[in-house]
Amino acid sequence: MTFVRRTAVWIPAAVVSLIATPLIATNRTFGHDWTLHLWLVRQQQLNIESMWHPGLFVSVRQVGVFYPMFAFVGSGLYTVGGCLAILLGDRPVLAYKLLFVAGLCLACGGMTWLSLQLGLRGWRSQVPGLVVVTGAYFITDLAGRGDLGEFMALTAVPVLIAAGRSVFTSPRIRARDLIAAVGAAFLLTGSHNITLMWGSIFIVLLAIVCLVAFLPSGLPPVPWSRLAGLAESGAIGAGLNAWYLFPDLRYGLDTSVAHQSENRVPQTVLAAPSFLWNPLRPSAHVISPFQRDLRYSLPWMFALWALTVAALLWKNRERSSQRALVGVFGVALVYLALIIWQGAWNSLPHILYNLQFPSRLHAYVLLATALLVLLALRWQATAPERLKRSTTIALVAVTVFNVGAATWQVWRVRSEYIRGPREVVTGKTFADQVVASRYSAPVSWSPKNEFLDVSTPRIATKASRVL
Repeated sequence: MTFVRRTAVWIPAAVVSLIATPLIATNRTFGHDWTLHLWLVRQQQLNIESMWHPGLFVSVRQVGVFYPMFAFVGSGLYTVGGCLAILLGDRPVLAYKLLFVAGLCLACGGMTWLSLQLGLRGWRSQVPGLVVVTGAYFITDLAGRGDLGEFMALTAVPVLIAAGRSVFTSPRIRARDLIAAVGAAFLLTGSHNITLMWGSIFIVLLAIVCLVAFLPSGLPPVPWSRLAGLAESGAIGAGLNAWYLFPDLRYGLDTSVAHQSENRVPQTVLAAPSFLWNPLRPSAHVISPFQRDLRYSLPWMFALWALTVAALLWKNRERSSQRALVGVFGVALVYLALIIWQGAWNSLPHILYNLQFPSRLHAYVLLATALLVLLALRWQATAPERLKRSTTIALVAVTVFNVGAATWQVWRVRSEYIRGPREVVTGKTFADQVVASRYSAPVSWSPKNEFLDVSTPRIATKASRVL
């Protein structure tokens, strides 16, 4: 069986091309944060060019000299973007767009790899990846908000899960699995702090589900050498970001942004049923201009298909497979509860409050739904022919609808930024203007001194001594 036939790789290639077309084929910008992250990639590129290594600071008029931006954000990712811009011949905008395209490929590739490990072949192996990349929140991260750090960190989670499972279950330890684990760990630890925390929790919850599902059936002896190899790969990936993770861990809780959510229960203001359950992906622009292109529709159509298949084929299935499916569904419900029910936060440690907005947890409902569909597809592949045909037609219809909705969503995003209560439309040359802004923050960014040290009192300084 050829690779193309075995994996149906043309399916994600076509879908990724559809979603990425606005990025590659136009000169436009996207959501409010999109140009900020472009500017940060450019700043790190300039640091590398001038010092031959990445830096921890930016020096711009709005926040002063030696502002420690790169000590507290995903500096590993910005370093990759800066190096790529240099390799492309000083083309930071192209490098920036290629990072987003790489993220789409990683999300699809990670889920496909996991699907192949679990026995899916052909088009079935591609559906879980499509669940992720067509998700409303995934497209919101890609274009609606344009949050490069969170987007790339999320794409690392499926790769890390697939690499970890391959290390444990393959007949022998393969270098490609360990290299993938290093890369995924580097991306997860070097892109976005909040996603690092919540993504790690998600992975731990999945590990618990696996233990509960398979422990009663009897687990094989713990492969300590493989566990050590995986841990070493993770340590190497995280170690590549140590230059910024150490100051981040040491001083992060002393910054003003760390105190913004201190002891404040997250507000579930975007949990209205009209936002969550409408498959047409409405936005919440009536609440704020910032919400105009943020869409939070849940992947309930895929979840409903998976649960229906599970209900129809529940009998005569292995107990471990049943427990795994129920456990993954339970993980999705946990994150969903935190999105819609503010009272659920009262039982969690306060350190978890620091996520800015609970709608970020949509990403993990989406990933759990993709895993739920993967498990249901394993059952569906061996179903009676008549049931297999009818459920396949339903799944194709759901998938085509969501691919179309995702394509519409990414094209629907406006090229603008928010300035106070106003929405400012950007032109075709705005990305180039952002890149050219060396010692002044781009107009699309309103610095709020998030990374100032608030652990000690400020000392008054004469105006004549301020740079």
